[in-house]
Amino acid sequence: MIELNNKIKFENVYFLSSLNKKEFDENMYLKIREKEGRIYSDDILKCLPEISKTNPLNNEWQVRKATMKNLINYFSNKDKLSILDIGCGNGWLSNAISLNTNNFVFALDMNKNELLQGAKVFSYNKKLQFVYANIFENIFPPESFDSVIFSSSIQYFNDFESLIKRIFYFLKAKGEIHIVDSNFYSIIGSIKAKRRTINYYKKLGFPEMVNFYYHRTKKELKVFNYKRLNKKSINIMNIKRIFGMKSRAIFPWIVIIKN
Repeated sequence: MIELNNKIKFENVYFLSSLNKKEFDENMYLKIREKEGRIYSDDILKCLPEISKTNPLNNEWQVRKATMKNLINYFSNKDKLSILDIGCGNGWLSNAISLNTNNFVFALDMNKNELLQGAKVFSYNKKLQFVYANIFENIFPPESFDSVIFSSSIQYFNDFESLIKRIFYFLKAKGEIHIVDSNFYSIIGSIKAKRRTINYYKKLGFPEMVNFYYHRTKKELKVFNYKRLNKKSINIMNIKRIFGMKSRAIFPWIVIIKN
């Protein structure tokens, strides 16, 4: 287990990077999340991914709930792993995985507001630690983690290859990077997706956000030793849609393995 006892701690969050760095505009990000309806009260956070059926984001949370169950099932077969959840936000997923498996989770983000909220709401969980840090700094010793999770967060990093190689530094031999709830497009698909994103943020009133959102491509994955764990489920979803049948959205579950 990684010891952080000599690091700066406030309200159960360890601060391993300076708050003065400009890599992340937290104020803009929080304004966007608030406008999208993604800032939750403590009472709602306690219940996530369960949410009111009348909530505009209910369908999205059904997708996240399915992802959570898949990850819990996967890590339930592991024992005493150190897992790093990068881009954890308020930490609801980190909390669920650590509570429902015999593993310890470090929940990392550069959004101090949601980290502080998560640390307060989930303070009862002794297998969960919230961390404010920039992953490109030497915040942990090499080979600290067995697994790293990016849940709907991989799109906020501009250089995919550099990011994965950086994560390898913190991963043990044969360690795994799990990328969930994010799309990997063809080149043409990424161009179309970027147009949709530009329109989305313009309509939302934050056109500058498009400069911090990166559409991952399948080509980027080919540099690494990876596999898709839910290929069958995606094939079934595609077949249903071909025949006009309703199907819950399924993102690829990518696992990159450190050689």
